[in-house]
Amino acid sequence: MKGRKVLWAVSFIVAGTFIGLILASGSLFSHTPFSPFEAHAQTRLFAPPSSPRTPPPPSTATAMALGEAFNWAAERAIPAVVMIKSETTVKASQNVIPNLPDFFPRDLFPQIPDQNFRREGLGSGVIVSSDGYIVTNNHVIQGADKLTVVIGDDGVETSARVVGTDPRTDVAVIKVDLTNLPTLELGNSDSIKIGHWVVAIGSPFGEALRHTVTTGIVSALGRNIGIVDSDNRSGYTGFESFIQTDAAINPGNSGGALVDLRGRLIGINTAISSTSGSNSGVGFAIPINLVRDIARQLVENGRVSRGYLGVQIQQITPEIQNSLNLPDRHGALVGDVTSGGPAARAGIQRGDVIRTINGIAVKDMNDLRLRIASTPPGQQVRLGLWREGRERTVTATLDELPAEFQLPSERTGSSSRTGAVSRLGLTVTNASEATGRRGGEAQTGVLVTAVDPDSPAASRGLRQGDIIQEVNLQPVANVQEFERKIAAVKAGDSVLLLVKRDNSTLFIGVTIPN
Repeated sequence: MKGRKVLWAVSFIVAGTFIGLILASGSLFSHTPFSPFEAHAQTRLFAPPSSPRTPPPPSTATAMALGEAFNWAAERAIPAVVMIKSETTVKASQNVIPNLPDFFPRDLFPQIPDQNFRREGLGSGVIVSSDGYIVTNNHVIQGADKLTVVIGDDGVETSARVVGTDPRTDVAVIKVDLTNLPTLELGNSDSIKIGHWVVAIGSPFGEALRHTVTTGIVSALGRNIGIVDSDNRSGYTGFESFIQTDAAINPGNSGGALVDLRGRLIGINTAISSTSGSNSGVGFAIPINLVRDIARQLVENGRVSRGYLGVQIQQITPEIQNSLNLPDRHGALVGDVTSGGPAARAGIQRGDVIRTINGIAVKDMNDLRLRIASTPPGQQVRLGLWREGRERTVTATLDELPAEFQLPSERTGSSSRTGAVSRLGLTVTNASEATGRRGGEAQTGVLVTAVDPDSPAASRGLRQGDIIQEVNLQPVANVQEFERKIAAVKAGDSVLLLVKRDNSTLFIGVTIPN
């Protein structure tokens, strides 16, 4: 019994000592974090950010570096990409007469005058010179009466005029009267490869989405998809060698920039392949090397001059390859040779296969067409042929593409109904070419081929068939000179035109409308 009392006493002493230690430390009533999140909040929530204690895994580091590359390329390119707004006058008839028998009087139905409507379009463009030259697609500005370019993040708007267009490649050059503009460095589209990263920049779906940036890769090269304008009269088709990309391209992106990761312009966004009308991962851009040559000719000459070989060609099919014992399907088969043309003079014959141009292999007939057309007339080319199972080489001197295969914009007498000339309400062509075709004495100046009846020119008496020989007492030789001189006149000012009509001349003053 005594032993039990001693044991209880010892137990009380131990318990009391333990409780006393807890009370002395105050830990029983101290605030203990109830979760790891609260513990972290106490020590880190309001602390300044610091560098990660450990580097990111290699995969993340690569992705972050790629993101920085995209950002660098986009920031370098965005200032030179503009939005282009076009306005076109469209005439629409309001008369609806049912299909009735001939004896039924038509005068029972009121004749409503045709109405003019304004159609607006949106696209993109790229500034390629600090003094205001901009490249875009021909379909962005085709037929426009008025062009407005929106530049920079602050959306500065300025009018633009058409310098020249090339429907065969869907390339156009316009100009704004501004200086010290940001430009894009032109790259080399021949150096890009399938799988290379690219960045597309433009204004899809309107002004609210200006300078939209999308990324992707080069999906294919040298695509020919048959969308560029052709001459239905002669069957002479356009020239295509598109860069295909999966970077998102949508309506309004046409004419915008496709750049590499160094921010260099490698293509002009042009088209998409889609069943919905919006991006489906298949977009196309014109290679900048092709754009560069076309734009240079448009700026310097107002037109594009193309080489001509004088052959009818076709693709190499497996059957043709086997029949001719060709080692592969590269090249183009000559189906016919134009008598007296460059090919005939060089000795090319029907049944020859053109395999190389200047030592470089010809991929197919479209490659041959584009490379011949891109070679200046008068230049010699070495053509590698396959004939009767043997290779041989001939040299041909190219002619210029004959007039019967040319579009109006490719001729010296290209017609103008855009930009500054449209402000007068005129459509003009070169008088020298037009009068020469009619068998008369060649004239200098521009021939008026159409006059808008509601235009300033019509109100002052200008007529179809008039030949404008001077602008403000300065002679004009062709459409390009006329366009430039009219563009130099400010809205609200008057321009003095020397007009030849029949066998006499007269001066007509016209005020340029606002």
